[in-house]
Amino acid sequence: MMLSTATLDMPTGYKAIDPQMRFTYHNIQPLTVHRDFIYAIKVCERMGVKNFLPDLGSSRLIGWYGIYETAVSAVMENWCGINEHCYDYALIEKIEEGLYKPANSSERWWFKYNQVTDTYDPVEEPKEYEHYSGFTIG
Repeated sequence: MMLSTATLDMPTGYKAIDPQMRFTYHNIQPLTVHRDFIYAIKVCERMGVKNFLPDLGSSRLIGWYGIYETAVSAVMENWCGINEHCYDYALIEKIEEGLYKPANSSERWWFKYNQVTDTYDPVEEPKEYEHYSGFTIG
């Protein structure tokens, strides 16, 4: 059996808390989301080069979205405080479904944290990173 896209299934029917903090039963129908690719978000301390290799310092993959605009909003607006007072850079990479599917330099976007506005601003990728891939998922 061969699957062409990734699926995310939600079980039917579960208990949830409504806004008035009461337990209620919701008859949730299965939700299947098909994605041929995702937008992975990684935050890092720096965007440097050391010994001819990318040097990101401390870094962390913090999540992903299936829609580009949502991923960009999450980063630029610093949702959930992704800066965490230490991550001055953020990266969004478009990752295709499958094994060993690295992103090329035209499918990733870099951002630098702006302390004054508490947001991230787009920045250019260093030329030295051009031939590297798989920053987020490897």
